[in-house]
Amino acid sequence: MSRQITSPRTPRPLARLLAALALVAGCDREPPRPADPRAPSELPTTVTPSTPGPPAAPRIAYIASLRGEALYLPEEGEAWVAAGERALATSLRSPVPLHESIDVTPGDGGLALRLDARRGQRLVIAVRPEDGAAGPIFVDLYAIDEARHDARRHLASGDANAPLTHDVAGGELLLRIQPGLATAGRFEVSVDVDPSLDFPVVGKDARAMQSPFGAPRSGGRRRHHGVDIFAPQGTSTVAVIDGVVERGRGRRGGDYVWIRDETRGISLYYAHLSQVFVNSGQRVRRGEVIGRVGKTGNAETTAPHLHFGVYQRRAVDPAPFLVDAPAVRAAGRQDELGAWMRAGRSGAALRSMPSREAPAARRIERGVPARVLGVRRGFYRVALEDGAEGYVKATALTSTRQRPSRLR
Repeated sequence: MSRQITSPRTPRPLARLLAALALVAGCDREPPRPADPRAPSELPTTVTPSTPGPPAAPRIAYIASLRGEALYLPEEGEAWVAAGERALATSLRSPVPLHESIDVTPGDGGLALRLDARRGQRLVIAVRPEDGAAGPIFVDLYAIDEARHDARRHLASGDANAPLTHDVAGGELLLRIQPGLATAGRFEVSVDVDPSLDFPVVGKDARAMQSPFGAPRSGGRRRHHGVDIFAPQGTSTVAVIDGVVERGRGRRGGDYVWIRDETRGISLYYAHLSQVFVNSGQRVRRGEVIGRVGKTGNAETTAPHLHFGVYQRRAVDPAPFLVDAPAVRAAGRQDELGAWMRAGRSGAALRSMPSREAPAARRIERGVPARVLGVRRGFYRVALEDGAEGYVKATALTSTRQRPSRLR
């Protein structure tokens, strides 16, 4: 997939806007589980105070400042708003975690990425200025509804002053990072991945997890609806959400506990417990000890472990809720950021994702110039003379100190 963009241009009457800008700154689910919680799409994404009204998202407030008392946008402001919408419509794709250094020019439409994130992950999105870069930069996160022709639903906003944190509830996410109208320089973009839940077994971590979600059971007649966390008999297990308890005993799960959080639309299942310290209807708090690891139910012939399940209308993989991902650090020729380069002797493949496995959207012939907009490990994000944008293997480009003649 290629991305068509308009080459960035410096607004002609930029000076008249600067004054305005200066004003802004072996087991399975055993019992019938609790009634299905509300779907994540039905839950509010923010808490709205009674008075005063909620503050506008940073980008919306910025647009309002550009309008000022005239209540209309100058020509450069209209072009900037359109560039941001165009970036969303022609987004590239990226795995997470990610780390990319980007080059920003005045009037830039920004970077838009469809994030390959998993339900249960916590994304920490940060944008940091480098080398004296100055000016506002806006971060917006959207949910994509493919069933409604990629309709977008705004989830959260931020800026360069503080990281934006979001717990992934499922579906595809679209991230846009757009600099302010007069912002220029280099910025460092990172999306780190943390677990959204604490670990449910005291003193253990992801290394104690075995028997992954979806593993075959009963000769392939059913699937494992959780993960098994192995620990010595009697190790404490804790609530990792605030919620209401339902306890019970069954043939497969042995002594078990459900914890349901209606606000978040999530239910957790703890099975094979040797002891249970809570009762049905009781409200527990995150971090409270609810039982001890054991081998009750159909785990009698195995080593002691906790079967831990996560349900959001149905069973989902608990691993992303519990496992973090190592941070990805920037790598590559940072001195090439913002420079023009050329495809090497063998040409280059322009891809919609920084991966060798991603299909090539088009082939860049030998000697064709490309401007480096972003640098990440092993790849450059580039724009061609015709406006197409995508990722290219860093080794496929060679340096050139001359700007293409048609763009001088």
